[in-house]
Amino acid sequence: MQQEHNSSMGSRIGIVEDEAAIREAFSLLLKMNGYVVEVFDSAQAFLAEAAIDTYDCLVLDVNMPSLSGVELLELLRSRQVHVPAIFITGFLTANIQFLPQTGSANVVPSATGRPRGEPK
Repeated sequence: MQQEHNSSMGSRIGIVEDEAAIREAFSLLLKMNGYVVEVFDSAQAFLAEAAIDTYDCLVLDVNMPSLSGVELLELLRSRQVHVPAIFITGFLTANIQFLPQTGSANVVPSATGRPRGEPK
């Protein structure tokens, strides 16, 4: 786990994203807006090192190796942890269809409305 704390008393946000550049971009954006941020490079790292019931919100990558963001949220729900979550993804895949089961209200497609890499 890489911990990044802002000195302000903002809400505590956990970012679980396997791509370092994306993880750091979200972390910087949130810290600049006064949030306390902790970043994790996998769902397993989050589960192993995080005080999971102390977050105000999670930012979860939908597609990660081993345990996806959707699976992570389902696991948290089964443990009676009901923290709000924002899903992010670079790819619209079959995992998206399962988001409503996690209590997610909306899925925002890419600007083109097509999965990344799909022909125009």
